[in-house]
Amino acid sequence: MLGETGTGKEAFARAVQLALPGGPDGRPAPSAALNAAAIPDTLVESALFGHRRGAFTGATEPRVGALRHAPCGTFFLDEVGDLPPHTQAKLLRVIETNEVFPLGADTPEPARVRYVAATHHDLERMIERGDFRRDLFGRLAGNVVPIPTAPRTSPTSVAPSSSATSQAASPRPSPPAPTGGRAPRPRARTHGPATYASWRTRSAT
Repeated sequence: MLGETGTGKEAFARAVQLALPGGPDGRPAPSAALNAAAIPDTLVESALFGHRRGAFTGATEPRVGALRHAPCGTFFLDEVGDLPPHTQAKLLRVIETNEVFPLGADTPEPARVRYVAATHHDLERMIERGDFRRDLFGRLAGNVVPIPTAPRTSPTSVAPSSSATSQAASPRPSPPAPTGGRAPRPRARTHGPATYASWRTRSAT
């Protein structure tokens, strides 16, 4: 999924995770998520792949890793464009083999999941610069979904709209009460024509 920050990529990913079939009991498939931009480069591999006890300084307890928290389920990797190059290479290997080597491990662990990835970066430009692996992009980009960006409204266009809204919301003076006969029917309040803003959708090539 490609879209700017704040366009709801995480909500879309969660909807995909909930929509995928689970076990025979009717429950949703297992799911897990990791935001690559929220983790330092030195710790992202441990958070993603897991580690054995003593794999590095401070690793006093083993860690499973986010990938193995969703066996045969869906793994959402947010901000995949922020992964360091060496982590990209390891992730590509996991996708190709459905196996993961936790840090400090001599034998692999199964990691069979469906992948959903998202980023606000322009991955094609990153590939051209050598900052993102083309083969990893090819593995993840089976279905590219551009998330539309909300329309931006300039301050000059907000002022007239706000003024019109306040005028419409302000109470109107009541007509004078008639001296005799039937009271006049209250007039229906009318509103101006609705204004529509076009969505700017980023195309994926």
